[in-house]
Amino acid sequence: MPLLARRRLKPFTLLFAMQSAVFVATAAIVLPSLGLTGAALAYGLSMTLTALAAFAACHFYFHMKFERRTALGLLRAAGLLGATMAAGFTLPFGPARLLVTAAASAVWLVWTLRDEAAREALRKLRTRRAAQ
Repeated sequence: MPLLARRRLKPFTLLFAMQSAVFVATAAIVLPSLGLTGAALAYGLSMTLTALAAFAACHFYFHMKFERRTALGLLRAAGLLGATMAAGFTLPFGPARLLVTAAASAVWLVWTLRDEAAREALRKLRTRRAAQ
């Protein structure tokens, strides 16, 4: 997290206090009616809002920009998460849910590996392993 690395402790602490507050408040509302699914929903919402707030804070403090490659990575991750969540909410636990999740993960992996930066990172990892 750039805020912690650059010793911006107040905004860093506020971000994660916000995350905790959103999680606890949302869980208190949805846990009685949705059970464990509600807890997952509360956690997902708190993490999503924290990520958006962290980007806004980094943009404010460090003038970070939202680049095209970052947006594509975010869309790929959101697609994988959305497919996995849809399978989790609509299908009972078993082979069907696992197949849908595995297929979504395979599509995400193939799509991600088409990105040149991802391939370069893999090349560096292989070179580093070979050197050891």
